[in-house]
Order: sequence, then C-alpha cells, then structure tokens
Amino acid sequence: MSTTRLFNLLLLIAILASAALCQERVNRAYDLHIYYFPNSAASKSHADKLFAYAKNTWSDLYIKMFTAPIGPHPIPMFEIDIPQAHPKFSDILSWIMINRGNSSALLHPNTGDEMKDHTVSATWVGQPVPLNFEYL
Repeated sequence: MSTTRLFNLLLLIAILASAALCQERVNRAYDLHIYYFPNSAASKSHADKLFAYAKNTWSDLYIKMFTAPIGPHPIPMFEIDIPQAHPKFSDILSWIMINRGNSSALLHPNTGDEMKDHTVSATWVGQPVPLNFEYL
C-alpha cells in the first residue's frame, strides 16, 4: 500500500472515530470548509476549480463560496454541508484529501456545540487555519 493511500486510510479512520465520539450529542451532518488565500491567484484559482467540481458532482448538497472571512473562519473558503447518511460521504472526504493541493480543509460535525464541533471534534486536512473562537 502506498504512503498516500495509507495516510488517507488512517485519516478516514480518525474521522470516523471522531464521529463515534460525538455520538453523545445528536449529529446528522458535517461541514467541510476548504480555505484559500485571496491574495494568491493560484490559491483562489485552485479553490474555484474545487468548488466548481463539487457543485457539479454533488448538486444535491448545500455548497457555498464565501469570498470574505465569516464567523470563526478568518480567511475565505467554501463550504460543503454533508449529511452523515449521504451515500457519497466517504467519496467526498477522499476527494478532498487527494485533490486539495496546498489548501487546508476543516471537517467538523454539527452537534449543536459549536465550540466542541470546531475544536476537539474537528479534523484538519492540511495545515490548520487558526479560527476566531470569539464567534462561537
């Protein structure tokens, strides 16, 4: 098994373990945030390509681009809301792990505990982006 495939498998196991730990509160969906740097044309272009692919591939999901900081997210990003029971849940996670390039991505559950969802229950792919916790 290649190093990349092993990493992806271990990351998926970590995500699923995190989901299991969150079951003390009801969790029916996850948010996936893919960040980009607005002052980098390459970063923005890559985010636009990922966004377009996601919109075209999973048109049944809520997928929205945010071109400015919003809430705890200090830089622009796009968001994909994924129901836990969505048939392509694992495909979406694999896709972002493989195709994110230099982008950072945050996956977190929606249990109603915003602080816990964005911290201890969250999983980062790539370099974590420091969040503005005062908004939570």
